[in-house]
Amino acid sequence: MGISRIYQRNPTLRSGQYDDETLEQPGKILHELRVGELTRLGHTPHRPYYATADATPLFVWLVGELSQAHPGLAQELRPRWEAALNWLLTDGDPDGDGFIEYAPQPGGMTNAVWKDSADSTFDEHGVDASGHIAVIEVQGYAYAAYLSAAQMYETLGEEDKGAEWRERAAALQKQFQERFWWPEQGYYVHGLNGDKTPLRVVVSNPAHALWTGIVPQEYAEQVATRALGEDLWTGWGIRTLGRHEVRYNPVSYHNGSVWPHDTAAAALGMARYGLHSQAQQVARALFDAALAASDLRLSELLAGFDRTEDAPPVPYPAACHPQGWDAAIPLALAPLLSSEGRDSN
Repeated sequence: MGISRIYQRNPTLRSGQYDDETLEQPGKILHELRVGELTRLGHTPHRPYYATADATPLFVWLVGELSQAHPGLAQELRPRWEAALNWLLTDGDPDGDGFIEYAPQPGGMTNAVWKDSADSTFDEHGVDASGHIAVIEVQGYAYAAYLSAAQMYETLGEEDKGAEWRERAAALQKQFQERFWWPEQGYYVHGLNGDKTPLRVVVSNPAHALWTGIVPQEYAEQVATRALGEDLWTGWGIRTLGRHEVRYNPVSYHNGSVWPHDTAAAALGMARYGLHSQAQQVARALFDAALAASDLRLSELLAGFDRTEDAPPVPYPAACHPQGWDAAIPLALAPLLSSEGRDSN
């Protein structure tokens, strides 16, 4: 079944209106759909729920990637990805500063990103972020989405529109570097708070952002090196939060645990910048973690304890096992390991 037919058969997936409870907005891609009793009775907003700042740019980036192998997809889904682009420039940037943001929803999601637990986004003093929050990886997704839009317009023979979106991507990258770079750490901050002050907290997200290409080439090695430092690197993966930070807890959900998909994105990003030895180190650790499991599968997340000799990763008590995000990791990272021994960088 084509993607457009899926939308036709599921009218609730057509984001074309405003809903303050489900956070639906025109062009916005959903976060989660549930069909259980609580949703049917109106006790949860997941019908579907649109509380996410990242699904919309990821959707455009995905269509752009797929359209390179299937050029007709750009035309088939053009109304969808153009609506998504419009959301990025309007409701996705409510204060018009060029960054994609979200605001905590009273009674709903506090953090509308992949680290969606209520305590995952805060400043160096441990005070929760508030207002319109711009986290680092979402700006990378927007950058990738803009370049995908440029490529799709060029595929459709609309060179002027392609140039417009390339210029927009370049402007975002420049602004991103000016506002998110943390020179004292040789790394990036987690994000910008609602008052535009930087969230100077060491997290995994900057390494994840390498995957998107938004990091200028001359800064990539510093980011990779910092992500593999003793406070973030466990030997099994990259901690979501550095162990010297105020909320660090190796058995928290997002504040010191290791998420394989997050670490895998960092490995892909390192490889993207030609940092092959670092990428292979990270990929090998994830394969070792899978091999240590009785069913050879990766869990949703692992506890953030350091790797020790002859001991498997410490499991996170409530992790999904297996978990959908992790299913693609072996396929995505296998090419990095197949080149081991050939790359010297």
